[in-house]
Amino acid sequence: MARIADHGDHTLTHYGIPGMKWGKRSARSSSKSSSTSKATPFAKNPAKDPPPAKGVTDLRPKHIKRMSDTELRQRINRMQMETQYKDLTEGKSAPDKSKAKQAVEKFEKGHKAVKGILAVAKTAQAIYKLYDSNEVRMVTNRPAKEDKKKK
Repeated sequence: MARIADHGDHTLTHYGIPGMKWGKRSARSSSKSSSTSKATPFAKNPAKDPPPAKGVTDLRPKHIKRMSDTELRQRINRMQMETQYKDLTEGKSAPDKSKAKQAVEKFEKGHKAVKGILAVAKTAQAIYKLYDSNEVRMVTNRPAKEDKKKK
């Protein structure tokens, strides 16, 4: 047990446990020592893991190098089927469009873009006309626009 002495000069003295080293712990029972080997994450412990039921595949992650060819083939097939099912249910795999339909879609997309650009240009032109009008010139104290004379 630790002994603490209180001297009159308010200093705390701690002598510790005789024989103990700093940072060392006393040995525990040998069954729980850190020297026991730990199982690798891919090793199976037959005492803890129940055997898989007949016809059921084990879907837990397994290192690729420890899989047999048939296991690897089964997993790849399963993953491909899942992606195909997902694509079909979400409608991603639409039938191929003919080149004519693709060309029409591109034309319509370009036509929409041109219409948008022309609408912006028309708005800009209207703003310029308003800015250049005599009424705005009077409000902003700019000289009135002179008519161009033919030479």
